[in-house]
Amino acid sequence: AGAITVILLGFGFSYVDFAISIPFRGSGWARPLYFSVLTMQTVLTGLIVVLALTAIYHAARGQIERHTAMTRWLAPAWIGVASSGAVVYYLLSVWFPGV
Repeated sequence: AGAITVILLGFGFSYVDFAISIPFRGSGWARPLYFSVLTMQTVLTGLIVVLALTAIYHAARGQIERHTAMTRWLAPAWIGVASSGAVVYYLLSVWFPGV
């Protein structure tokens, strides 16, 4: 799980480096929805980094109970980031595509 987190983080950084910035073109109810989902994704991503590093630390120290406790929080946060990323992509590219 730690290696997958590092790989996905690397893909995320490389995408940000090479991607063209696309402004959100929606208006009305879609705008607050988009920024709410984007904010949730950003916060959860930061949380995942902290939880993953903490879980890896506890596993390396042999503190399996603490490691397990961390991973119980990590898995739902990871699912939240994946889900919100799909929603952000859908809103940017499908519902309100850029020109």
